[in-house]
Amino acid sequence: FTGDERRLLAELGLALDAGEAELWREYTLIYNCVSLPGETLTVCRPAWGSDGGESAPSFLFERCRQLFGLEAEAVSRAESLLESENAAIALAASSLGGAAARAAREYFAAAAPERLARIDSAARVTRGSLSRRSALGLYGRDLRLSPSRLEQFASCRFAYFMSYGLKARARVRASFRAPEAGTFVHYLLQHAAAAAGEGGVASLSDAGIRELTGRCAGQYLEEKLGGREGKSARFLYLFDRLAESAERIVLDMAGELRQSDFRPLALELDLAEAAPGAALPLEGGGSVRVTGRVDRVDGWVHNGRLYLRVVDYKTGRKSFSLSDVYYGMGMQMLIYLFTLCGGEAFGREAVPAGVLYIPARDELLSADSDPDDGELAEKRLKALQRSGLLLDDPEVLRAMEPDGGPGRLPVKWKEGVPSGEALAGAERLGLLARRVEDTLRAMAGELRSGSICADPCFKSARENACLWCDYASACRFADGEGGDQRRYLPALKAERVWAMLEGAEEDA
Repeated sequence: FTGDERRLLAELGLALDAGEAELWREYTLIYNCVSLPGETLTVCRPAWGSDGGESAPSFLFERCRQLFGLEAEAVSRAESLLESENAAIALAASSLGGAAARAAREYFAAAAPERLARIDSAARVTRGSLSRRSALGLYGRDLRLSPSRLEQFASCRFAYFMSYGLKARARVRASFRAPEAGTFVHYLLQHAAAAAGEGGVASLSDAGIRELTGRCAGQYLEEKLGGREGKSARFLYLFDRLAESAERIVLDMAGELRQSDFRPLALELDLAEAAPGAALPLEGGGSVRVTGRVDRVDGWVHNGRLYLRVVDYKTGRKSFSLSDVYYGMGMQMLIYLFTLCGGEAFGREAVPAGVLYIPARDELLSADSDPDDGELAEKRLKALQRSGLLLDDPEVLRAMEPDGGPGRLPVKWKEGVPSGEALAGAERLGLLARRVEDTLRAMAGELRSGSICADPCFKSARENACLWCDYASACRFADGEGGDQRRYLPALKAERVWAMLEGAEEDA
């Protein structure tokens, strides 16, 4: 490649790596087309997703548009459907309206009236709902819901029915993907903490932690993945790199606990065993119980009471959102916390101290110049700041991290007073507990009533329940048709959520 070619490819964002073969061909094609005099290149992208909604342009499309000054040409959805017979008859039976739909309808009314009549009849069929008897047969009288089930139901009722009612599964290719990486990190954190003994990882030196995590990583490779024999060089490289990232995560956890009065009380705690009586009664009989495993529960005894903090490790980029909780999503940690604090826990009266998402990943750091080790450590610590909701009590917060500490908590201090959206007083935590309980009962009621409507939550074109849905081909979602309806969830600021919970403002 010439210098000009390399510069152009670099502008397109291409790393010259043999592993990028597919992208390499696409970028080379673009380069060849735009660099030859008299040649014209048309870059196309899907205008609509599988849910029927407008799709967002890919990175490649946007970069080409910006780099070469291209103008995106809009395409009429109705007119594009006229390009094939099957799509055209679907347009004729749809509620889109317009000249194209009328033309398709007139054509099939004359050319294939019986086919059009069958399509019209099928278009009038709605999903309906399950009978109460069928719903009880599928889900049972006493419901046991895991956080993933709750999240699925809050995202879309039809997807929940497909996944947990019919137990339909998409075919997937076996590989070392993100879920497996998350499983490995959780395994390493749990086993490293257990192997560290009574003092935990906080009692070990950094060298001791590195030796321990290396041993646990090797144990995982042997027990779960069959050892190194027969593995490709790429696989082993990725695994070793992931093990190094996990080592840094354990070191960060140890650094946090060394400065904290909170101590881990349980790892991978089974909620059903820890709180066997925690079931909510439902109208008409039966109950709903949330099951699951808590990554870590920390505690601090103060004035005879046990303050509990629920910790969840996240290998992705999920952060705590009060707005999501209000809409019935992202409730997992709060459910765990409020269930454990419903009475006595670990032999004492339990008080909620908060919930924290801890990033269990390595961050790629950027810097304008060559930073020293101190700057890198500061940047890495900032990237690993926790996300969550904490009790607004200075004593409790100082027990988690000293005032003026490294800044792992999402809290700001000024003249000894904490502040931030991640803080809530005991009264507000009580309101939130009631909201979570009411949401659980409402979801359970809908499940037992047989609700299977396609009502996907929609925050944006890049964040909605249809985007990566396994059941899109079976669902055939069409917003506004046959009872299908998106649920638009506008982002709510924390203070507005609290105002609505306190009754000072109407529901969103």
